[in-house]
Amino acid sequence: MSGTDSCGEVIRKNFKYCPLQGQKNIRLVEITFETAKVLTRYHVLLPQHDKSRGDVSPCRKFNLIEASLDEPESVPVYTALSYAWGDRTDNVIIEIDSHPLGISRNLADALDNVIEKVVETSQYLWVDQISINQQDQAERSSQVRYMSYIYEKSASVCVWLGNTFQDHTIAIDILSAWKSYVGGIERPSRGPFRFILNQVSGDQEALAKVISIISSDREWNAINKLSQSLWWERAWVVQEATGPAPTYCMCGRAWIPFPDLIGSLMLARLVSQMPAYFFKSVKTRRAYCMLMMADLRAHRELRLLDALQFLRTFSCTDPRDKVYAILGLVDKNEDIIVPDYSNPLSQVYTDVVRYCIAVYPPLHRLNFLAYVSGSSESTAVATWPSFVPNWNGFSDFDIFKKSKQEYKIDDRLYSASLDSTSNISLEGSTLTVDAFEVDTVSEIESLCPSENDVDAALKAWKPKDPNSPYRSGGTNHEAYLHTLVGDVLRTPNFGLVRGAYFQNELLKRDSVENFTADEIQSAHHMRVSLACNIVYRRFFRTKTGFMGIGPASMQVGDKVFGFLGGQMLYIVRCRLSDSESLHPSLDNTFVGECYVEGLMDGQGVCYSAQGSILSRRLSLL
Repeated sequence: MSGTDSCGEVIRKNFKYCPLQGQKNIRLVEITFETAKVLTRYHVLLPQHDKSRGDVSPCRKFNLIEASLDEPESVPVYTALSYAWGDRTDNVIIEIDSHPLGISRNLADALDNVIEKVVETSQYLWVDQISINQQDQAERSSQVRYMSYIYEKSASVCVWLGNTFQDHTIAIDILSAWKSYVGGIERPSRGPFRFILNQVSGDQEALAKVISIISSDREWNAINKLSQSLWWERAWVVQEATGPAPTYCMCGRAWIPFPDLIGSLMLARLVSQMPAYFFKSVKTRRAYCMLMMADLRAHRELRLLDALQFLRTFSCTDPRDKVYAILGLVDKNEDIIVPDYSNPLSQVYTDVVRYCIAVYPPLHRLNFLAYVSGSSESTAVATWPSFVPNWNGFSDFDIFKKSKQEYKIDDRLYSASLDSTSNISLEGSTLTVDAFEVDTVSEIESLCPSENDVDAALKAWKPKDPNSPYRSGGTNHEAYLHTLVGDVLRTPNFGLVRGAYFQNELLKRDSVENFTADEIQSAHHMRVSLACNIVYRRFFRTKTGFMGIGPASMQVGDKVFGFLGGQMLYIVRCRLSDSESLHPSLDNTFVGECYVEGLMDGQGVCYSAQGSILSRRLSLL
């Protein structure tokens, strides 16, 4: 039954947990025989209780038991529940060990609906809202360290998508009918859309069958509502649903295996792009991110920075969870980042920098600098060190890629400081690197704020003297075309190649009939490469005549630096005059990475008489 907001909060806070007896101990929710009998026999025909008396439905009575992860053979078989908390002020009272406990209404609805399915394999549940004392900050911090292990070692993971909309069974039925078209793929992230295109859109008969399954707007709307469930928004669900344990999703009493759901939503995205369904949008961005992360995780290829970037599109109540929610997914943690909810957010995000310096290979230890936005949102964290990325929120831009295969850290694309390595130190809020000054920004052009503004940016940025010789060879026009795509073209299967330039003619033909199949694919990758490189960035020129692409907040007078051990060039705002620039400064601000045409393969490096790279210590605040 539902109490008043204040009553539910009081009951939640006053519930007395027995302290856990070991650091790696967990609590499991035991489904009582009475509860299981009512739920499985009567299908949750809940009686209407007198709200003023605060009594509890007979199917919401549970017990708590304690188990040790250090003794896995003694841990009973359990199911881990993945769900969205929902409105935290809308509470429902359940009974734990004969004592009332307030939980969110969405969790109560989940328990009412999933237990009949759960008891097919286990009598126990792990549910964070009940299994963790949410009022104990130290316990929360400790339990978060083992969240990934808890889900990985469960007999199964049950995802509760809710039952807040009508026709959820229709959506599940349609997606289940589609699953035969997307099953049996070993490595979906190596081209899930391409796989579906090959298997379905290339087979007109199969495509006709897929489309025929949806016969009304009501059915399409049901799929769309399912894809908008609050569950998809939570940062924690990535860790919970992408592990090795068998995972299934439930809407009401209807269920579907999680891999089938993800694959079918990808297929729904494909169908929505057909002319007849063009305006039937399906929100699949988060489903796609989960598909990618599940594959990278399964093959032990998921790295911290990639995971954090994926997680930008998800949300969480506590922004520290943007980091804590993916620690269990990353192969190496080394206890550098230890969950502690008493730490300020800036320290948690600075620990990410510390992790990269300690764990990443020498030529990739500065990769974290790629994620510093340099946009206006940084004013909200003006007191943070300038080199620390803010992971709380969606990024306005795509990062400059560093490897010839995305999500890998080998085969470098750029080598602006050659194969040099740096003595990188992080002391408090100061990052110190070995650096060499390359040039000074003399002109900047207007910002390209979105993909819709790409064409306007191309016109505004065009060199006024296109046929004049460029600083490193060729003409200004040729250098401009290479700069627009960062000399890189994206290819199928997440590959990237150097030596590319923007071919505008591919995007300016009168109709699609004038393209060959290969040209259609090339035009797509050209457009993607262009947008990834220039959206939310500026075109700039340097004093010595180079052109490049840099961060949104760069200014005339900013310095272009190379950092030993870094692949890119970097924009730094120095507060010293030119005459003082040979000396270390404690007032330098990191602005962002940049691409400079003709300087990305070590051309800006100078050597001493002894053959070592001339550099100095540069401190960034």
